[in-house]
Amino acid sequence: MVFGFKNGLGLVFFLLFMGIINVMKVS
Repeated sequence: MVFGFKNGLGLVFFLLFMGIINVMKVS
């Protein structure tokens, strides 16, 4: 896990990725 690599941007992308996965599961 590469943390420290633009913490804010990384966190935003992680949350977006998780949200997309949840949407795919629901639909």
